[in-house]
Amino acid sequence: MTKVEQALNDKVLELQDQIQEVMRGKNLAPNHDFHFTTDLAFTDEIQAEPLPKGFKMPAIEQYAGTADIENHLETFKSLMFFQGTLDAIMCRAFPSTLKEAARQWFTRLRPRSLTNFVELGRAFLAHFVSSRIHKKTTANLLAIKQCPDESTRDFLTRFNKEALEVRNLVQIMKFQALCSGIRDVELKRSLIMDELADMYEIFSCCKKHINLAKILAAEQEKEGKLEKKGQEKKDAQVGENGPKHGREQK
Repeated sequence: MTKVEQALNDKVLELQDQIQEVMRGKNLAPNHDFHFTTDLAFTDEIQAEPLPKGFKMPAIEQYAGTADIENHLETFKSLMFFQGTLDAIMCRAFPSTLKEAARQWFTRLRPRSLTNFVELGRAFLAHFVSSRIHKKTTANLLAIKQCPDESTRDFLTRFNKEALEVRNLVQIMKFQALCSGIRDVELKRSLIMDELADMYEIFSCCKKHINLAKILAAEQEKEGKLEKKGQEKKDAQVGENGPKHGREQK
């Protein structure tokens, strides 16, 4: 074997050894790619913000990507605002409220792409928009009518529950929907003519009307019982007098 051939042979053996080393390294390495750092989507300024003294992570159910996104986001914001938490801390705390698909979404965000909580919230809502529960509109509220066998109190309870699901509901529209749905003509006239200032006064007026209706109904029932009792007494007297007249005729 010539020197050239020997050199080539040594080179081939060296390359084979290197390939085997690489293959051994691949076999030892995990077959998945984990990010061993957290909150990579936030800027350095956000990650550097120290936790305030006494800060406690709010107890909130983790979001997996299927429930109502707005409910999760608003619940988190309310709990954090209660503590007077800074925007940067809200950013850092929010990922801990995510799990499963939602957590995977966060870890795949572009590194250092988020500078504040508004950007995080918008990205969150945009990605999980399919899980958003569609809120009712003013048109849905205007369609609510009091049923013939439904009391005014029950209707107001149902109306209020529906109104809570309408986003950005204007007070005048709520008032119009309420007046449109009420069947009681006297109550409707009172609501319109009294020019009430706000919904509190409106529902106070409804409550007074309901209580008045109860009082009148109770009085009518009492009068009815008295009339019935008087009629029964009168009938009894007639029954007693009837036989006497019969005996006198004999």
